Amino acid sequence: INFHKIFNVDITMSVVDLIVWVRQRWQDPRLAWDPADYGGMTTAWFWVGDGTGPGGETSEIWTPDLELWNLETSLAETLADTHAVVSSDGTVFWSRPGHLNAVCKFEGLADFPYDTLKCTMEVGSWAFSGLYLRPTMMDGTGYSIGGSETAGEAYAEYSLKE
Repeated sequence: INFHKIFNVDITMSVVDLIVWVRQRWQDPRLAWDPADYGGMTTAWFWVGDGTGPGGETSEIWTPDLELWNLETSLAETLADTHAVVSSDGTVFWSRPGHLNAVCKFEGLADFPYDTLKCTMEVGSWAFSGLYLRPTMMDGTGYSIGGSETAGEAYAEYSLKE
């Protein structure tokens, strides 16, 4: 998950309101090809959608059913339908923007409001066990959300830190 913006952290309701990009990468050998057979083409774009968007298009390729289990609504309902880019070796990269409301079991409330809160995002699949789908962190991820100085306005600002 790439965090773009944090709208709100509501401790009393145990909810974090986020604007994010959910990025996934996997190998699908069925989508591999020899670039020499296709004029040197090394990447191709495929539509990924659930059929509920304005055009009603459904996915052209298989995608994992990864879900953040502690969301108020499912990823399918909150993330945009987009194209996935497929490389000639069968690597698929799929990045979708969206607005998430995560329900959190906040940790670190002992010294509220002078503490560091922790909210764990629970990722998994509804259809496949860990034998078939094993989510791992992509390079460049693993950021935590930390507080920062306010800008003198009537709201709190948050920053991301490694």
